[in-house]
Amino acid sequence: MSKYDYSKYHDCEKYGERFKKAEKALNSATNSVKALLALAESQDRDLTASEEQEADKLMKQAEKHSEELDRLEQLRAFDRDVSSDRSHDPQRVIDLEKERDGGYTPAMAACHKPEIIKDVNGAEIPVYSKGQSMAIWNRDKQYAPDTFGRYVVALATGRQEVCPEIKAAQMTTDNAGGGYLVPSPLERMVIDRVRNASVLARSGARFADLPNGTTQIATVDSGATFSSVGEGNTIPESSVSFGSKLMVLQKRAVLIPMTVELLEDSYNAGQVIQDAVVRDAAEDMDNFIISGSTDPEYTGLVTTGSISETGSVGAIAWEDFHNMAIELRAANEEPNAYILNPTIAGDCDILTTGDGSTSAKSWLGAPPSLDGVQRLQTGNVSTAYAIMADWSQLMIGIKQGTFRVEISRDAGDYFAKDLVVLKVVYRVDYAITRNSAFRRLAGITT
Repeated sequence: MSKYDYSKYHDCEKYGERFKKAEKALNSATNSVKALLALAESQDRDLTASEEQEADKLMKQAEKHSEELDRLEQLRAFDRDVSSDRSHDPQRVIDLEKERDGGYTPAMAACHKPEIIKDVNGAEIPVYSKGQSMAIWNRDKQYAPDTFGRYVVALATGRQEVCPEIKAAQMTTDNAGGGYLVPSPLERMVIDRVRNASVLARSGARFADLPNGTTQIATVDSGATFSSVGEGNTIPESSVSFGSKLMVLQKRAVLIPMTVELLEDSYNAGQVIQDAVVRDAAEDMDNFIISGSTDPEYTGLVTTGSISETGSVGAIAWEDFHNMAIELRAANEEPNAYILNPTIAGDCDILTTGDGSTSAKSWLGAPPSLDGVQRLQTGNVSTAYAIMADWSQLMIGIKQGTFRVEISRDAGDYFAKDLVVLKVVYRVDYAITRNSAFRRLAGITT
């Protein structure tokens, strides 16, 4: 019987797979050492020099895997604390492991290491994929999940006991001219949660931490065509269309006034404020990138000319999505998700075959061509459009240090009205790095 019980991790694949892999490696190394010793004993001799070298190597491997198993075994001590959170917030598991270990391990930081790309000027840009945390990679101090909201309440009301972390943060974030700025680690925590709440982030879009407000990102507009060439014959040319997208970060901002009484009297004000900021910022980012803006004019995914489009669709049918998937695969792309309005998703769900009278009536489900292609719904795309893509080819740029949250009681006439105002500002733009990875439906009717 196995010494370790990884059944407790059955609903957290990351830990379960690591446990089984380490245990298998340990058993393999241990059994190999036993086999060497048994062979020498059966021949009534000592280990040869090469066998001793091999045994030493295997024993070091076994020791390493045993230490890994011991560490994973310790996770059982707090498994109970995270079992209710795993299905809703995988980040909570990571945060609790960090809290237990007293710091992020190199392995944890490594798995959150962003891809580093360079813009046309050679500036380095960290790019975060789905599941990667800005806060973990930047080795920020990790706060409790509701710290941001409690921080706002403590600054606005002066009740520092609401947020014990505030004293150290105030030393560097006191902004007498406009109130208090939320410290950078908390900002990155908020950004991570905004990304988790964003339908674009769930689709697999990547986030670039841009060093400048205007950045050129390289793109591939069309690929090369290869040919069979005989020996000694001239190799034909094929044009490859490389391009670049100028990402000009757009400033998005809002003022959120709140009464002091709300902050002083509501025990859950901090959590409500944090949830509202995260939800609203994620919704704004999705809407801005998908649908665009007219003030100033900004082209979103539903109208940009770089995406191939099937227009005048009319009433939706599963064939429309099937055709998009086939077109993408014909271009050697593999779609991983499609985004559509919940109303149109509902229209798909009630598609039926048969009239129930002359023939049996039954539901029409998605065709096999959509197996493994995630369906994502959001009100931030109008009922007239749907987009299918390999969403890893969408890069969303946010400028480093510009996701700012500021709190003030003195700005404007808020002081006279005994109000607190929360100012949320961020800058964002997007780039499609490979146009062939996107297809769009337009002219859908309900």
